[in-house]
Amino acid sequence: MKFLIRSRLWLADSSFPTDPGCIHRGLMNLRRTSALKRIEFGWDDGNLEHVAKHGVARPEIEQVFRNGPLIDPDPCTDSIEARWRAIGKNDDDRHVFVAYMYRPAGNGLRMRPICSRYMRIREIENYEKR
Repeated sequence: MKFLIRSRLWLADSSFPTDPGCIHRGLMNLRRTSALKRIEFGWDDGNLEHVAKHGVARPEIEQVFRNGPLIDPDPCTDSIEARWRAIGKNDDDRHVFVAYMYRPAGNGLRMRPICSRYMRIREIENYEKR
């Protein structure tokens, strides 16, 4: 039986658009803005189970986005839907990689994490250089 958990994350951005590209620009500037807006996460049995396989908990993934990740389009996707990848830190200062996509939700978009894992040493070194 599938169920959906709606998680809300408050992000700093002066205007909350429904276009994923604009959302990413807002996330990139997270630490430089002060107005709070909301992003919803779409969690279900499928993605909760998948991210758990790699040892990353749901709250850690949401923390990465709250803490201002670096975000890029995923160049390795074979899906019809655009996928994105984010790298950042959770509240325990541990580096986390998240692949996700957007799904329609009401009048906007819901962020649906696909997979997540802790970053490797070389990835962390590259992240720290940015």
